[in-house]
Amino acid sequence: MKVLLINPPAPDNEVWVREGRCQQFDIWGSPFPPLTLAYIKTGIRDIAETLLLDPAPARLSGNTLMNRIVAFNPDIMLMSVTTPTFNNDCNWFAKKVKALLPGIKIGAVGIHVTALPEESLIKTQYLDFVIKGEPEAVVKELVSAIKEGADLKKIPGIAYRNGSEIRDNPLPDYRDDIDSYGFPDWSDISFNNYLLPLKERPFSLISFARGCPYPCTFCAASTYYGKKLRKRKISSLISEIEYNLKLGVKDFLFWTELISSDLEYLDRFLEAVLEKDLHEKIDWVCNSRIDRLTEAVLKKMKKAGCWQIAFGLEFGTDKALKLAKKGGEASVEKGREIIALVDKAGIAADGHFLIGYPGETVEDIKATVDYAASLPLTFAHFYMVTPFPGSELYDFYIESRGDENSEDFWNNIAQHKYVLTGHGLTEKEVNQHMSMAYRKFYFSPYRVYKISRAAHGIREKINLVKIGASFIAGILKK
Repeated sequence: MKVLLINPPAPDNEVWVREGRCQQFDIWGSPFPPLTLAYIKTGIRDIAETLLLDPAPARLSGNTLMNRIVAFNPDIMLMSVTTPTFNNDCNWFAKKVKALLPGIKIGAVGIHVTALPEESLIKTQYLDFVIKGEPEAVVKELVSAIKEGADLKKIPGIAYRNGSEIRDNPLPDYRDDIDSYGFPDWSDISFNNYLLPLKERPFSLISFARGCPYPCTFCAASTYYGKKLRKRKISSLISEIEYNLKLGVKDFLFWTELISSDLEYLDRFLEAVLEKDLHEKIDWVCNSRIDRLTEAVLKKMKKAGCWQIAFGLEFGTDKALKLAKKGGEASVEKGREIIALVDKAGIAADGHFLIGYPGETVEDIKATVDYAASLPLTFAHFYMVTPFPGSELYDFYIESRGDENSEDFWNNIAQHKYVLTGHGLTEKEVNQHMSMAYRKFYFSPYRVYKISRAAHGIREKINLVKIGASFIAGILKK
């Protein structure tokens, strides 16, 4: 039994982030290593021969890729699929593979097929099954059943074709012991294809914790990872860092929505990093809410090697934060307080903001832009509000105006397109506000100073100039 694991290519060689809730154009200046596919490889490598391909970052031409696939001759192909790339992945690419390998079984994983399993199978004739939720939990059982020709009705967490019917099996409970998934198998991956912007060093993702209990209407994270926060053993995290160091990787994104959700757990992790002297060997970044962070915790994070934290600040008004059900301690003033503490600790703060939420006015958007520009952030990203499947906002969109039957419906649900027109703003207006936001934030001597502090040494400063010139050119085109 041979299994191909792949991030599908695009005809124009676009690079997409396809990890967890992230399903967008690369925003870092570097794609993410395929963490979920590497976990799947670990889970089935003792029962199948596996090959993991990520063709866009590896710059594989279409002919080279298809030749490699045919030469490998897989029995099963598992694709990581997103909403905006669904037609590309499951109709254009899967069709090409089926034409070359008619007997192959093709499946999909990811947040899109988790949220819309039956709809996904209806929208394409080339998918044989989809895996809902964490594929690591069921993929071994599924591959074994396919290998043995067994009935799939007892495999939890999948939807599949059964003749002319589509069957949707119940989801299994989320596994509390996520350490039981092992470490991701990176043996097919060259980390030289994943270079951290500015530093231009190979980086990797380490799954820190999974699950998110917050009810943000625009986010679909809990659809994929569940609402319960599930943490790894500290010893396992330390071992995985050491495993990556042996692979030559010293820079990390600790992959979790909520690094600050359990401060006692975070403190134990930081202590372990310091005790092992890993802070002298690694640099890392993470995502966090503003909830619960303190000056003491931030100082310790800095000491342990953290140089950047990304925050979903989202809006510059408490009105919009409430509309989007951000929850927790989220408020404009709390955000201002925490970003000031992050800056004081010497950590670069990266703020993420949304433009065009239903019910927002032009004055609300201007308040968000002003808020972002007033904070001691090093970086900021502004996104069009997007109703991804699995989010409450998607249900609102469907009820208000969606037509799921149109061929390009899912293609348009992407963060570079605005589909929530009819609620006070047009796509043209949102694009104008996006351009204004980037100009106001980055075109200031203060921001140039902040960003320059994030670059260390001549090489990083040269990289900064290159990235900055390209970024500014992009803004000026808008």
